[in-house]
Amino acid sequence: MSAKTASHMRWHKEKRLDDGILRHLAEAKAWKSFDLAFLNFALDARNVRSSLCSDEFTPYGNIDSTYSIWLVFLVPYNLLPWMSMKKPYTMLNMINPGKTAPGTDIDVHILATINQ
Repeated sequence: MSAKTASHMRWHKEKRLDDGILRHLAEAKAWKSFDLAFLNFALDARNVRSSLCSDEFTPYGNIDSTYSIWLVFLVPYNLLPWMSMKKPYTMLNMINPGKTAPGTDIDVHILATINQ
């Protein structure tokens, strides 16, 4: 992308303040245990850590609550805390229409989308 965005993507490793206060996911136990488990990945600050998140959208409002659409987003966590969830960095990965949420079967929906 740009040099400015690239520096923001490395922030979690190069410029983060490590004072024991949880301000970013990089300070969490899960992030640190992942670093210990995958040392080669953790060595390069440019490796992108991301998360899938989903949210329900009801296209007809409260009129027809039997049908909904589940949007699945990919969010990079390398960025500064106030940038991670901003529009330019949130990517729509999948739209899952249906009567119910994908729940624990979301991985099946993602694989089906990728293989099409």
